[in-house]
Amino acid sequence: VCNSLVNPIIYSLRDEEMRSTFKFILCRLCHRGVDRQ
Repeated sequence: VCNSLVNPIIYSLRDEEMRSTFKFILCRLCHRGVDRQ
C-alpha cells in the first residue's frame, strides 16, 4: 500500500510529462472541492 502511494510521487519528480499530469490532476481535484463549498 505504501509503495502504491510513493510511486506516483517518485515518477512525477523524475518525468516532466508525469509531473505536469500529476499537477493537472491535483489542480482539478482542488478546484472541484472549492466548487462544492
